[in-house]
Amino acid sequence: MFTRNCPSMKPARRILLAAGMGLILAATSAARASEAGEAGRASLSLSQLSHGVLRASTDARPAFPDAVFDGDGRRVLVAAAPDDARLQEPETVDMEDLTLPAPRTGVPEEVPLEELPPLPPAPKAPAEPGAGINTIVIDAGHGGSDPGCTNPAILEKDFTLAVARHTVRLLEGSFGGRVVLTRTQDANPTLDVRARLAKAQKADLLISIHAGASISPSSQGFELFVPPPAHLDTGIDASTRPKASGARRYAAQSAEIAGVLARELANATGAINRGVRAAPCRIFDAVSFPCIVIEAGSLTNYAEAPKLADESYQLKIAQGLADGIRACAAGAARDGGAP
Repeated sequence: MFTRNCPSMKPARRILLAAGMGLILAATSAARASEAGEAGRASLSLSQLSHGVLRASTDARPAFPDAVFDGDGRRVLVAAAPDDARLQEPETVDMEDLTLPAPRTGVPEEVPLEELPPLPPAPKAPAEPGAGINTIVIDAGHGGSDPGCTNPAILEKDFTLAVARHTVRLLEGSFGGRVVLTRTQDANPTLDVRARLAKAQKADLLISIHAGASISPSSQGFELFVPPPAHLDTGIDASTRPKASGARRYAAQSAEIAGVLARELANATGAINRGVRAAPCRIFDAVSFPCIVIEAGSLTNYAEAPKLADESYQLKIAQGLADGIRACAAGAARDGGAP
């Protein structure tokens, strides 16, 4: 296999000799390349010189080089290019001329995590129920033309007013806050008047004092009632149930305070503690702060009714209420904390 120049042709013409049929493929590629030029024309002639030798002559335009491969098509023997063709050197960039982009303005500076100030501690919930109570309204139930439950020993309206007055006197000078009565005499302010008075005084807690009555003569002892949570409403679908309003928004806090009062009442009187119950009361809808209704004893029990008429026993009830209020207001319940 060999290649040589033919002196009878122009400088742009080359005689390319190769062995085997691989030359036909190379020449065909050259012709196709010539036909692809904008104004190029290619002439291709093939002739058999001798056994195994084929001559290919092509007129290559400056824009299209010719290539001849060896017989197995793996090596380039001649690559013809016009005299004025030059390989274009890639553009080089001096690394020293490179400059970093200018820093952006207005971007906050990053601070390492170890330099960030620690998060403030989460506020702690009061350890005891009733912490932060400054103003308490004591409501003596019934009054005036409304006697409440009647018993030959005493009327409910007189019992509630006596206990309310004793409670206020016991708290004066030892509570640290204000104590307000809804009535100081035998009068019957409406429920709305009692609620507006408590709101005007910016009450933190309202305690309404009553005496109980039962169809069972054997029923005795005291019990406390608090607002029921909204989810205890029956017959109302959960998806359409209105949000808790009034004192119901403070149902949990009311129950905690009532638990402390019940404990102190039991300690002071020795009476049966019937516990804390959630029940709907009109007063719970009229105020928007913790509220508790106390039935301090049963006027329908023959043994307990005379006690409720006794001033010394009324003082014991008042003492239990005052001790419970002081414990809640101070944020530390006596004898072991909140129930």
